[in-house]
Amino acid sequence: PWNPARLEQRNGRIDRTLQPAAEVRCHYFVYPQRTEDQVLVTVMRKIATVQRELGSQGAVLLDRLERTLETGIQPATRAKVEALGADGKTSTASAELAGPDDDLEAIRAEVERAGRRLDASRRGFEVEPSSLRGVVEVGLGLAGAGPIAEAGATSDGRPMFTLPALDRSWDVTLDSLRPPRGPKEELWEWRRKAPRPVTFHPLATLSEGAEQLHLAHPLVRRILDRFLAQGFGAHDLSRVTAVVAPDESVVRVIAYGRLTLFGRGAARLHDQLVPIAAAWSGEASLVQPYRDKATSAAAIGKTERLLAAGPRALNATLQKRVRDHADALFRALWAPLQAEADALAVDARLGLAERARREADELRGLLARQRLAIDKAEARLRQSDLFDLPDKDQKRQVDLDLKHLERRRAASARELVSEPAAISALYDVVMTRLTPVGLVVAWPESMT
Repeated sequence: PWNPARLEQRNGRIDRTLQPAAEVRCHYFVYPQRTEDQVLVTVMRKIATVQRELGSQGAVLLDRLERTLETGIQPATRAKVEALGADGKTSTASAELAGPDDDLEAIRAEVERAGRRLDASRRGFEVEPSSLRGVVEVGLGLAGAGPIAEAGATSDGRPMFTLPALDRSWDVTLDSLRPPRGPKEELWEWRRKAPRPVTFHPLATLSEGAEQLHLAHPLVRRILDRFLAQGFGAHDLSRVTAVVAPDESVVRVIAYGRLTLFGRGAARLHDQLVPIAAAWSGEASLVQPYRDKATSAAAIGKTERLLAAGPRALNATLQKRVRDHADALFRALWAPLQAEADALAVDARLGLAERARREADELRGLLARQRLAIDKAEARLRQSDLFDLPDKDQKRQVDLDLKHLERRRAASARELVSEPAAISALYDVVMTRLTPVGLVVAWPESMT
């Protein structure tokens, strides 16, 4: 068939998803002297160009190619096909779409910047598979479900788990874990299927038959929302944790607060935990935070590593002592905690202001490049040879393109002022809040 869309469909029937061959070749046999075969060669070359270079404007060019061939193959058909894509319409679209894609240095800089952001995110979140698994197990336990159970391993030896039975309120969340639904399968019938096993490690292949749980997964997000939104409101979490510290000689107390910076519309711009560490005699409620930053950071880091390792709880007598003094301990540490939060809030505001400035500058650069592209497209359209063409429809299209470019230039001038200002406004802090989270007491094993 001469229809380029039909040619693509014919090739697609061979190069299908389940095609076992690593490479598929589609051959077309031609006579070099025959007009029809010359047109076929030209059509195939145009299709390859569309796929390789033209992107979103390819569909428009293929439609014009199809219309050109509707009247049959004539001696002049090859020249018409060859001329497609070189007229004013296509060149206008190409000029507007060109933009900064040819600037390899800018692309390399963006890739490097993305890599730095990825490294910073990894250091900030510090989400290990074992830690995420612990959060999921705690969240499922709070939902009244049982523990997850081991269910074999993936192809690269990573452990897989099956989820416990959950009530009907979890149906929509668990839909993301079920096998694909058949085209004629009823919803109720599909939801009777058990969710696939889950793993907390990246999958080696897409055919593992398991689902990776990560921070953005619907199941994990629902579990985390339980902590972030509801917090201690359900009265099933304790604000005080007391554990045995094997290698400690002093009772350490760490108070935690949650610092939140809000923007317009109560949008959360910044959220972080603020810890304060102090030594405690175990008898009196008066404590003083460590003055040395390094000592405080070492105490906090050591205690949090202890918590992550699943430490042993204190005996009943020591638990009662901690419980009796917990309120007074937190009261004593609240003022230093507020001072630490104030200092962190200043840093957070500076970071938000820097981020707003950077994003506003990037947007200004984007709008400036867009204006340059508009100027180039207009200069090309205003060339006199374009207006000598006898095609009235094409001349009318050129006129419409020029009017569109004029409107875009006027809008771009306004956007160059309003849009960066709107970006900056998104990062304006209108309220700062510090809320209490809890208290951790690390009791030396030698004193138990």
